[in-house]
Amino acid sequence: MPNEWMRGYLTFNPETFKWAEYDSMMRVIEGGGKLTKIEQMTREYYENLAYLMVSQMDSEYVGAYGYMPITYVAPRFDPEELRHVPQIVHDEFVHGTRIKDCLELVGFNADKWIEDHQGFYNFRLESGVILETRPMRDFRVSIFYYPIVCEGDSITTWANFSIFQFLQDRGAGEQLKDAINSSFEPWSRENQKIMREENRHILHGDRWMAKLYKQNPELIQGLFDMWWPRSMVTFGHPASERNNLWRKLGLKRRTNEEVLRDFLDGPNGIHAANENVGLKITPTDLAVASWKSGYYERQA
Repeated sequence: MPNEWMRGYLTFNPETFKWAEYDSMMRVIEGGGKLTKIEQMTREYYENLAYLMVSQMDSEYVGAYGYMPITYVAPRFDPEELRHVPQIVHDEFVHGTRIKDCLELVGFNADKWIEDHQGFYNFRLESGVILETRPMRDFRVSIFYYPIVCEGDSITTWANFSIFQFLQDRGAGEQLKDAINSSFEPWSRENQKIMREENRHILHGDRWMAKLYKQNPELIQGLFDMWWPRSMVTFGHPASERNNLWRKLGLKRRTNEEVLRDFLDGPNGIHAANENVGLKITPTDLAVASWKSGYYERQA
């Protein structure tokens, strides 16, 4: 049988399917080529690719669900937000559908997966609770378990939304770069489109963070400090064996630490963006050391 989580979602029989030979597949990948269909994949490659794409699809849809209520707290003194926020929600749904189409291309019944998991997409932890175990069966990135909306508090809700874009969308964008350069061509192509739109979301967060921090630095710093460890956890583990395998298969290109350092210190990294805001942000070496120690997992 395939990985247990795939049971019932494949549109072909993996036991009788003629998988590619490992050496022939790796000649394509190591030669800089890209795979375009299942027949070029080994079973190991397929199962890891499907996991990564389902995780991305779920995160996009869960994000869209989480953003939907933000429309109701968009600042009325900035009427453009009544247009921007619904567009951002729309973008996230489109992103999920793009990845869904990639899954359908490789014989994974993404429509059935969504039907079985859609009821979970709106689940969030109660405010103040730290995630210890995955409470749902979808494959969302862990930060999407935390609520952005604060009932009856539109100012904090809007600040959470802006911080999420400034921080988490920037981190997700950094990780998208590996998917863009992945060895599966359809996934690579669709993530190029997604990246263009995510860049707009990041710019939206940057603009609002500068404005909000100037208005209320104490509130924004406190909320940022709450979201910081939650975002750090999304970069995985320092010695991830799965990441080593994904890099070997060309599904990713950088180690988790390399991605984290690029997020912190890259040309569009968090420290560069913060020059226009003024937040107090943990220096890179200390942030990386804390991430390696597991400190952020305990704080998230």
